[in-house]
Amino acid sequence: KRLEEDINMKKTVLKRTATKENAGGAIAEDIAFFEKLYNDSKGNYQQLAKSCGFNINLLKKNPPKSGEEFANKLLSGCYIGDDSAITAADLRNQLKDGLGSAKNGLKRTATKEGPRDVSAEDLKSASKLFTQHKGDLKIL
Repeated sequence: KRLEEDINMKKTVLKRTATKENAGGAIAEDIAFFEKLYNDSKGNYQQLAKSCGFNINLLKKNPPKSGEEFANKLLSGCYIGDDSAITAADLRNQLKDGLGSAKNGLKRTATKEGPRDVSAEDLKSASKLFTQHKGDLKIL
């Protein structure tokens, strides 16, 4: 009830405006700014990632050939990604590599199978030992 009253009161103060939409292209000033940033850093990925706040792995996967290309890719979102997805992909790759090398070190062995039936006498002996040591697994 209180929220509804607050909204109705604020509604009278608001003004109607026209929504401006971006045509989707990067502004020439922005392209020039990031092109200069790229050229000033001499294309140093580490420096660019730190300055612009994006994941360096995305830049390495889709490297630009020039400052202008860097600016356009950056402004179109090529270097912006979900860090958790990137981290998960990196982890998957590390696990694949680790498992592949560990697999080469394994030897094939034959599994030994013991008797499946336990005699009543063996069961009685095990039960007696368990009771005698009060179930203490360290002693057993």
